[in-house]
Amino acid sequence: MTHRVLSAALAAFAAAAVGVARAQAPTPLPPALSDFVAERTPDDLPEVVATFDDDPAGTAFAAPAAALAARGFGDAPSADALRAAWVRYRDAADDAPPSFDSDAVRFVLDGDRFAITLRPGSGDAAASRPTLTLERRRRLNAVHGTGWRDGEDETTVLAFAGEALRVDVLRFHGVGAGGGAALFPIRLSGPRNWIQAVHVGPKATWIASGDYDGRVCLWRRDADGTYGLRRASLEHAGPAWGVWLLGDSHVLSCGADGVARLRPLPATGEVRFSVAHDLDLRTCAFDPKNGRRLLSGGVDHAVRLWDVELGYAVDLPSPHAGPVSGVAFGGGSIVSASVDGEVAWYDAAGSRPAPKGVRSEGVKINGLAVRADSDDAYVCGGDGRMIRLALDKPALAVAQHRGEAKGAAFDASGRRLLSCAGERALRLTDLDAAGAATRSEPLPAGPEDGHWHCCGFRPDGRVAAAGALSGAVSLFDVVENRLLATLRGHAGSVEGCAWSPDGARLLTGGADGTVRVWDPAKGVELFAVRASRLTVYAAAYDPDGVRIATASQDGALRLWSAQAFRLLRTLGGEPEARGAAFDASGQLLATACDDGVRLWDLDRVRLLAHLPTDLPVAAVAFVDDDAAVAAFGDDGAAWVFETASGELIEGEEPPALPAATPVPSFRELARRYGPWAAPQSAVSAFAARTSDDGATIAVAETHGVVRVVRREGAAPDGAVEVLELRAMADGCWATRRTRVGGGGAGSGVAEMSRADDGGRVLALADDGSCAPLAAPARPGGRIEVRPPAPIAVDEGDGALLEITATNAGDVPLYQLRIETVVARDLALLPLAGVVRLDPGSSAVLQAWIERKPAPAGAESREGSVAARMLPARITAAGGVSAAVDVLVR
Repeated sequence: MTHRVLSAALAAFAAAAVGVARAQAPTPLPPALSDFVAERTPDDLPEVVATFDDDPAGTAFAAPAAALAARGFGDAPSADALRAAWVRYRDAADDAPPSFDSDAVRFVLDGDRFAITLRPGSGDAAASRPTLTLERRRRLNAVHGTGWRDGEDETTVLAFAGEALRVDVLRFHGVGAGGGAALFPIRLSGPRNWIQAVHVGPKATWIASGDYDGRVCLWRRDADGTYGLRRASLEHAGPAWGVWLLGDSHVLSCGADGVARLRPLPATGEVRFSVAHDLDLRTCAFDPKNGRRLLSGGVDHAVRLWDVELGYAVDLPSPHAGPVSGVAFGGGSIVSASVDGEVAWYDAAGSRPAPKGVRSEGVKINGLAVRADSDDAYVCGGDGRMIRLALDKPALAVAQHRGEAKGAAFDASGRRLLSCAGERALRLTDLDAAGAATRSEPLPAGPEDGHWHCCGFRPDGRVAAAGALSGAVSLFDVVENRLLATLRGHAGSVEGCAWSPDGARLLTGGADGTVRVWDPAKGVELFAVRASRLTVYAAAYDPDGVRIATASQDGALRLWSAQAFRLLRTLGGEPEARGAAFDASGQLLATACDDGVRLWDLDRVRLLAHLPTDLPVAAVAFVDDDAAVAAFGDDGAAWVFETASGELIEGEEPPALPAATPVPSFRELARRYGPWAAPQSAVSAFAARTSDDGATIAVAETHGVVRVVRREGAAPDGAVEVLELRAMADGCWATRRTRVGGGGAGSGVAEMSRADDGGRVLALADDGSCAPLAAPARPGGRIEVRPPAPIAVDEGDGALLEITATNAGDVPLYQLRIETVVARDLALLPLAGVVRLDPGSSAVLQAWIERKPAPAGAESREGSVAARMLPARITAAGGVSAAVDVLVR
């Protein structure tokens, strides 16, 4: 095996297409990276201002207090206040009910009755104001408020939070007669655990909370008096036990990880769209009229609408206070349901759908189906009922199961409803034109245990599939009411199933993390792909049958080629960083992620290449004198990539798995390398190298960030350089470089890098929608394309297409990709793109061509199979493009 030396490798990176090697097609910068893009001054950096031991002395809190005072925050918590809060958290001594007093009101939490009582304050007007009691029936952990006088009116705002995933805001107006109180519940779409702390800013413009997972959330009061979520970010590796709003500019948080962090508040009007679900992604659905739009819902209570071509999502204003268990496109609405018993409707028009209404049946909802050409939602109740809910109709029970109803599906006519539950029978219900049940009967029990988790009709409505807890998939003839076959292959429960639009294939996803494609007519498995390390909950075909979406427990949506089942791209998700390794020079860093290996240039602070793998990577190492990078999976798989080109080296015996480096504790990291080494989330891997010039460490965090600390010299308080490297699953990235002198925290000078040189950021419009910004004008950019050789594709099959693109201009080109093309029975889908193409350089772009098979029973389509030209286009940022015709036989 021969390889180029390291110097040639770096030269090749500078001169050729960087990051070309089979990378996914680049997309606009996900909005979640705006934390990196928007913060451009030293004061805007999220600083680690102090670290302290398990039992710190009061002086340990002097550093954050002094740093805040130096910035002019006179109302910041004192060192004694920080110390007292830490002791209360350490000793779990907060047994007394939280309370708040102002000149106008006294607020007391009655811990025994889980009630909140607003009592009159002192003064002459006290007797004229009644006592207000709000029954919440849940444990409350935190309460804080603020009061101010606006003319003659005294306004007090109280925020209280606890085990439920929400903050409630109580606004009390008026000292004299005419005053009143109003309650504003804030539903959380980001956090997922108990709220430990809450703080109300001056005049209640901002409200902050910290949860048990270490996440800090910020809301801003809108013009109508309601509060909108502006940011939800993971700040601590343990519970966030204290948050403080410092004026209208910064928020301070302290956590059980022994770290205090300071962040700027978002700019007025700024909304941080989330691109990944924080926890399990439970459900997804394509728009049946537009395969570019895709819905998702998760355990984080969020409902998101994705543009699968641009790769970003907008959050719908979800009212749900529980995990989202179903999403669907209706006749004119988007519909979502959650386990809290609520169903919500949104106007499906526009890039940011507006809410239309909410209904609640008061029972747990496990699933959702929407009748064709209507907005009627049929929900699966935890009490076994199938219930019709609509905005303009009374609730109606149409079927009853003996166990919890788990899933439901309509046939194409919308007149037959199939439902499944934790019993031995599926139930088939006939509906009349008004949506009421005319007949409901069970299908015959199969050989399984009877715990059904999902079901679906074949498009012709004759055959139904159902997935069971045992891992089997049963096929039923619903016309003759008999069991046809049982398909076995999953090693765990089958959680989702979907039929292809032509009915020729059946797609299933399960708790074993695999997605399987079946030929139901032959009863054989066609493909089995491990789509996630965790459970795959849902799967869906797009309207054309050329793409598949899967939703899994890791919180990411994945798009696949329907025919060959190749991974096209991952929407959202922050790939967990699970390993790191330096090359001999210390200039290159390789990181192991869930979606492959990433090579970083630490001197220029940029991503050099994303080397994708089909399984998560657990460890990485430079081998063969740094000429190759070896990646190792959890299950023993290994890949070896050439460092210079990123090409996978086939047929080589992989090297031995390197020994794992023990991960130091947060305290030990801070002791060895200073407080800047403390990460923001749990550490999954650690790498270190020392030289005469100092020490360099890399800390890989589970939340997708790799923190590199380079210390000059041996003195622990000497100058350091801190690099934060963040990569997203769809190939986008961002970096931050901070230099810190000998003066400690707060003396840093920051340099920011955007996701790439092409300007992949999102513009926020006045209506809340977002769109990709055009790249900076690059005069002289020109693409020359070498037409590919004729390609043969049989019906129902696919083939790999490669097109060579050359930069014939005098400036670099960015974000080259092949556009998606669908023409009659042919579909061309991009597989790999180019992040950067320098002048005079060439690169190969890859795509997948599929020819959909003729529907069963249809006449031969000889004309469509004949050779013809398929028009395609190569595009780059800034509007540069080139046309190419593909001859398909």
